[in-house]
Amino acid sequence: LLSYVNDLNNINLGNDKNEFYLITLPLCEKFNPFVGTFCHNNIQYSDKASLPIFIYDIYIIFFHFVLSSQLLNKHIEVPWNFVIEKVNVKTSENYKNVCMPNITHFNNYKNINNLNRVFINVLDFKAKKNFIFLPTWVMKSLNLNCFDVIRLRFVKLETASSVKILEEKLRYYSCITRNSTISIKHDDVVYYFDVIRIDSEKKKDTEVASIQDADVIFDFVKEKYNS
Repeated sequence: LLSYVNDLNNINLGNDKNEFYLITLPLCEKFNPFVGTFCHNNIQYSDKASLPIFIYDIYIIFFHFVLSSQLLNKHIEVPWNFVIEKVNVKTSENYKNVCMPNITHFNNYKNINNLNRVFINVLDFKAKKNFIFLPTWVMKSLNLNCFDVIRLRFVKLETASSVKILEEKLRYYSCITRNSTISIKHDDVVYYFDVIRIDSEKKKDTEVASIQDADVIFDFVKEKYNS
């Protein structure tokens, strides 16, 4: 599987294609940032993923080329947002016998919406080559198991419309995806929210929007579950 994914990435890299394939594993406590740093104790309540360093190298070169070719004197805009989709790749039975953490250990919420794709942001670039480590809500949304393969592409997002609320907890998310189920933790209690609709500055009811450096309002609708 690793050789197959590596070959696909080398082909796409040679063709200058904005598309890479990565093997999925869940984020765990080892990825928890140091005390006092951003996202400490909140990696499971964010859209942050650990990516391999080659992704960083590729896009640094790409952005430098684009900015230079357009004769623009601009900094590289952050956050770096990516869209990921599950890819159906038949894996060996051996992978099912590998002892890996059950994703329900980190997230046992049963009513997470299933999605075809989710938009994520970068926690760090510490993952091994051709691997990606994801929050468990993302894995459950895409129905991913350990060693499943995803397709990753860089995307530039519109900014969500601005009104201030829940800023402290939302700052761990750089973007939100329509129909996703996000979670926040407050006073050791985890709250889950279904994202029903997103209005950006330029488009109503968009699929995804960037919420970094933007004040965002929540309109709450009636809970669809009895418990």
